[in-house]
Amino acid sequence: MPCNTIKKSFIIKLLLFLCKPSISKCKKDQRKECIKEYQRTHLSNTLASEVKQCSIDREGVIVFQRGYLGRGRDSYMLSNFYLGFSFLIILLYSLSSCKKFVTIDPPPTQLVNSTVYGNDASAISAMSSVYTRFAVSDSYLYSMYLGYSSDEFNNTSSNANDIQFYTNGLQSSNTVVGLLWSDPYKYIYQANAVLEGVGNSATVSTKVRNQLTGEAKFIRAFLYFYLVNCYGDVPLVTSTDYNVNALASKQVQSSIYQQILADLKDAEMLLSATYIAGDVVSPSSEKLRPTKAAARALLARVYLYMSDMPNAEAYATAVISSNIYSLVTADLTKVFAKNSSEAIWQISTSSTFNTYEGFYFVATTTPKNVSLSTSLLGAFEALDKRRTNWVGTVTVGTNTYLFPYKYRVQNSTTVSEYTMILRYAELFLIRAEAYAGQNKLTQAIADINVIRSRAGITPLASTLNQAQVLAAIEQERRIELFSEWGDRWVNLKRTGRLDAIMAPAAIQKGGSWNSNYKNFPIPISELNADPNLKQNDGYN
Repeated sequence: MPCNTIKKSFIIKLLLFLCKPSISKCKKDQRKECIKEYQRTHLSNTLASEVKQCSIDREGVIVFQRGYLGRGRDSYMLSNFYLGFSFLIILLYSLSSCKKFVTIDPPPTQLVNSTVYGNDASAISAMSSVYTRFAVSDSYLYSMYLGYSSDEFNNTSSNANDIQFYTNGLQSSNTVVGLLWSDPYKYIYQANAVLEGVGNSATVSTKVRNQLTGEAKFIRAFLYFYLVNCYGDVPLVTSTDYNVNALASKQVQSSIYQQILADLKDAEMLLSATYIAGDVVSPSSEKLRPTKAAARALLARVYLYMSDMPNAEAYATAVISSNIYSLVTADLTKVFAKNSSEAIWQISTSSTFNTYEGFYFVATTTPKNVSLSTSLLGAFEALDKRRTNWVGTVTVGTNTYLFPYKYRVQNSTTVSEYTMILRYAELFLIRAEAYAGQNKLTQAIADINVIRSRAGITPLASTLNQAQVLAAIEQERRIELFSEWGDRWVNLKRTGRLDAIMAPAAIQKGGSWNSNYKNFPIPISELNADPNLKQNDGYN
């Protein structure tokens, strides 16, 4: 028997032995298919020297990474069973008496097969795993690290990665810089796999196919929105094709935004108009899966970022006029509660401590990472209910720290809060700016005053000119949306105000400012991996 055949046979048997408890979780009639698919996809299509990383998510999805493709655009996934696989590299090298393990073409560009997309339940599981992975590992990163970069926070961390963000002195080797790049591409890859999988499946029902297609396009658009606002020009990856993805080069931001628009318009058409449960069929009071309103809310934001004010106005109005949502007025501490009337889309991140934002931001002693900056605290007007309800205080010795207190729960197994991703209040500020951009100042001031009225502060005068209205919108965004998804950073960048704000702010934070810092550096690992990627200006 040829040496490589002996090795493959031995490894499969050893895998089955070591992973027997996990494989037994498969249904009995699926076990052979699971094993056959794993053998076909990985063991017979991968050079041993190229195996770099395998991991397993909480949904039983094997995430297999070949070579340097850590940015997630080329992860290979298989649902149905859990495998402990970290020993494989050592095992392959220990069986290196033959010159080669296999001599075969690169791995398949996609893993969309009858096992993963053979029925509604497995297809839904594949899409749900995208939310699970995103919620568990990334939901708070934008709020914390884009807040670090702006003038919202003081730093209380000694971690070198955190300090680099805070002082605007990022290096391309920064771990979080890598995560903000690689994790979105992992989830984009998974979304692409779902799109191909349900699109090619003859057994997934039409209703489920439409919903999952809408969800995959929505999440892809959402992730690209943050990629382009963190890094500027980025690769545009819309398939699971290995050969294309491995050497992808940057695309200009306008091209990325066109893809975002196309995805969101498809999502608006395909997504459910009402909230649905995990089976994507039954109605639900939970707001954990995106709906048509979520697509419209994100479209309103995207059009604003593209300076298309009429469309930003139209989509914001569509959500505001839907009568589905309302501002929380009686108790502002409940705005971020699960299924809040203000929530357009939320995610459930942890049954142990509710949300990562609560875990990291709420302080009972010296804050883990951040406290609120003097600059932000000084921007609140007298008697603003947001200052009273959304800012917490803790005194440690002679030091008093003020911290983001929008999320009230730091640790609790009783889940009362979900992470807020899209919030109704933002739509009034989007529409106000869209109005102002069209010189509809009366309408713009009215929308700003909706937010100010809820906060219990004096309405703006109706006599403000356009420049004053735009300045008022910047102020309201700063107060209303602080510590939420880096809103301060990305909006100052969008409006061209970042240099004016950050030149003095960076010095106050112990760093310095260069206008090139508006984009984060491309991770060094990505530059080393892909010769078609070029570093952003201002970084080595």
